[in-house]
Amino acid sequence: MGDWVVLVAAGLAVVAAAATLPMINAYLVALREDDINAAPVGFVPLAMVMVVAFVAMAAALGDHWVLVSVLLATTTMVAVSATDVRSYRIADRILFPGLGVTVLAASFVALGPGEPSQVGRALAFGAIFWGLLLVIALVSGGGMGLGDVKLALLLGFVLGLVAINFVNGLRLLLITMLIASVLGVVNGLLLASARRVTGRNLLPDPDEEPGAPRPSVLKTPFPFGPGLVIGTMVAVALRDSLL
Repeated sequence: MGDWVVLVAAGLAVVAAAATLPMINAYLVALREDDINAAPVGFVPLAMVMVVAFVAMAAALGDHWVLVSVLLATTTMVAVSATDVRSYRIADRILFPGLGVTVLAASFVALGPGEPSQVGRALAFGAIFWGLLLVIALVSGGGMGLGDVKLALLLGFVLGLVAINFVNGLRLLLITMLIASVLGVVNGLLLASARRVTGRNLLPDPDEEPGAPRPSVLKTPFPFGPGLVIGTMVAVALRDSLL
């Protein structure tokens, strides 16, 4: 793979950050108008995360035809992760248009250098991941939000798109869930421990009422969407060495 692919991806990441930042902050402003304390997102941290994500995807996929669709999906994944961190919510107004654009781009490219059957498999994995997280959300009794369930539609599509075959895709999905679960446990423990030591919430829950008693370590809420996104990206980036 030529270095030009990574360089172009890095440049596109900055453009993607600039394009999505107004949508992200408009969503957060709307939440603040509803008395939900959701702080705005800055351009520099968003651009830095976007560049890392784009470069990782470009380095993993090179000039393969799926890269275009994966970068479009990555833009959406980073954007909704930003809203989740700030508001503990996945923004539907960003997620579903991003999902639609990703599917359309993959379908269009598949008619040329791509493989139409791969798009069908990607749609199937979007449904499979959605169903899996829906079951987990129902069983957990509120431990997982429906925003994460909806996000699984996009994440499953990406995993199915880069998978070599159906079995390969299932392995990628399981790897994603494993990574996301580990990150979730670590994140929750770190946030709860830091709050008990410092008395401050490093990642404030915008729905928490002032003066409310501190929840136990196991009941400390945290946004799970970024963990799912990171798990998906790691599975894609390291898919050859992990399988």
